[in-house]
Amino acid sequence: GVSKTTLALHRAGELPRLVQRMLLVDADRQGPALDWAEPRNRERLPRLFAIVGLARETLHREVPDLASGVEHVVIDGPPRVTALARSAILAADLVLIPVQPSPFDAWASAELLRLLRRRRALRLRRPHAACHESHGHRRHDRFLHHSSSLVRRRTRLQF
Repeated sequence: GVSKTTLALHRAGELPRLVQRMLLVDADRQGPALDWAEPRNRERLPRLFAIVGLARETLHREVPDLASGVEHVVIDGPPRVTALARSAILAADLVLIPVQPSPFDAWASAELLRLLRRRRALRLRRPHAACHESHGHRRHDRFLHHSSSLVRRRTRLQF
């Protein structure tokens, strides 16, 4: 895909430099972030952050309880816009949308952006949205500076 899990894992790996306690929630039914963590657990390597699997459509109601005691939660979202993705977006303050320069990614991103606009229309707390473009092996992380400053201020959850 477009490296959603890689982006979430890198973001989660960077955050312990900015916050004391953080949690990564794997909201993808395939569990790629949990799969990534398994060899580290098996080898008893130190963890920078806790990771849990929570691929349920009630995620937005369950994450606040999981977030008590942590300063920041990163949610690795599912691959398609589904009820689970909607739930993750409801739980988020910041939404990062990784895209590649292709018509398919543009169409998929447009659907996510429509969902974000609908959420704003409901006058729920407004999530910030940022796109992460992948161009082959080069990554353009235009959002990193912006999202890091948000973390220092107040942001708790991100998708």
